[in-house]
Amino acid sequence: MYSAQPEFSAYGPSHWAAIALFVAGSVFLIWAGRRQTEAQARHLSRALGGILAVIYGSAVLYSLSSPTLGGSVPLQLTDLATVSAIYALWSHRHWPFALTYYWGLVLSTQALISPALAGPDFPGYEFLAFWAIHCQWPRSSPRRRPVVLPAGGHGFSPVAASCFSPPAF
Repeated sequence: MYSAQPEFSAYGPSHWAAIALFVAGSVFLIWAGRRQTEAQARHLSRALGGILAVIYGSAVLYSLSSPTLGGSVPLQLTDLATVSAIYALWSHRHWPFALTYYWGLVLSTQALISPALAGPDFPGYEFLAFWAIHCQWPRSSPRRRPVVLPAGGHGFSPVAASCFSPPAF
């Protein structure tokens, strides 16, 4: 099928632009997150969660418009991480924060370094949805002082024990 848009290529100009935007957005959110009050942080967190929910919801609806087994079954780890990030941003509970933090630490880094994007380049829908979803990690980590890259809200730290407790025998 012929497409007027060029295909995305890893380490092409659009990939470098997405990385630059990711870094600039992360730096901005770290700077802004450190200057917020508790109420401002909660409002920003919920706004970012709402934006991410709209982006993710539209991506799922678009993938269901022409259903295929490979593209319409939303059972990828990215889908679970995105739902967890939305819940973490909205609720500020520890378990979705820890889950999102650790998944994002590995998965968002992998998506930045080696994107598995087979589709049109910018401004294609798949390109925009891919980068909007995969660059959500620093925005979904509510912590005033950044541990690695997270920015946003207040009062959480990614402690493994806050995610799951071992069963008592």
